Amino acid sequence: MNTKKLLLIALLSFFISNCYSQSLNDSLLIYYPFNGNANDSSENHFNGITNAKFTNDRFGNPNSALYFNGFDMYLDFPPNQPKLKPKLPVSFSFWVNMEDYSPENNTFFTTDFAQNNHTGVWMCLSSFGEISINYGDGSGNTSYFNRRTKVGKKSLFNTKWTHIVGIVKGPIDMEIYVNGVNIGGSYSGEGDELKYTDCQGSIGRKDAGVLNKPYYFKGTIDEFRYWNRALTEAEILALSNYHKNAINNQVQSKNKVNFFPNPCFNYININNIPENSVRIEILNSKGNLIKTISIKEKINIKNLNSGIYSLRIINNENKITNSIKFIKK
Repeated sequence: MNTKKLLLIALLSFFISNCYSQSLNDSLLIYYPFNGNANDSSENHFNGITNAKFTNDRFGNPNSALYFNGFDMYLDFPPNQPKLKPKLPVSFSFWVNMEDYSPENNTFFTTDFAQNNHTGVWMCLSSFGEISINYGDGSGNTSYFNRRTKVGKKSLFNTKWTHIVGIVKGPIDMEIYVNGVNIGGSYSGEGDELKYTDCQGSIGRKDAGVLNKPYYFKGTIDEFRYWNRALTEAEILALSNYHKNAINNQVQSKNKVNFFPNPCFNYININNIPENSVRIEILNSKGNLIKTISIKEKINIKNLNSGIYSLRIINNENKITNSIKFIKK
């Protein structure tokens, strides 16, 4: 069994064991794991139609991710599926490894591949390498006045495999997560409500404008998911980071440091803390340091609000030796 299948089993076990009110399958429209084909693993069976090539995923498994050449490769959603044209909110999750950051090669997907028109929801990079999520109002143009956009604060230049989540709830209510962290951002555009045409959605391309040809993505995409609802922070953490804690946490395995339980209520325990450790730091989901603690094996987190946090161990050279994201319930 390859690593990707083990991750899926771990994710399902995580949600079952921790009694989440929703599972990743709730309102899931499409899930393309790209295990040698473009079949949809959701209950909808919206299989993709693609001319892109299969390649190694982030674990090195062959034929387990989809490569786009930046010129003429793409995947289309199946045609004539009204269910794939939902009202807001919507969410997307995928892994990406980019090869080219130019505007012509950095559009990840669109839910409506209409010509000369901003329609559906799409994600791409700005000219500064910042990830953006957008939707169009279908009013017949591709300008500032026909879209709503949020541009995140983090640049993806020179990154390798990266996990991305995009959520659209409204014109000024969008969220972008990179590797499980909400990166904030700013809004632009004056478009009206989200609109669609009868065109299929696509991964790896989007029409670039009235006077331009379509833009084609260059790089690799894996584990693409599309929901007709807003994901929770716990789900985003699980999608982006849970495999590190459950299966492949190489740092922890190397140093034999264990963090438990996770999720937790009042305390988080740490076993086998390295001898040269000098302090423990806790950061909120935005990466801000909120608490510094002397070295101990049982950390009191009663006063923390529910949410997602990072805990890291700092050594006597002021370096991070171990870290983990945890959920305070």
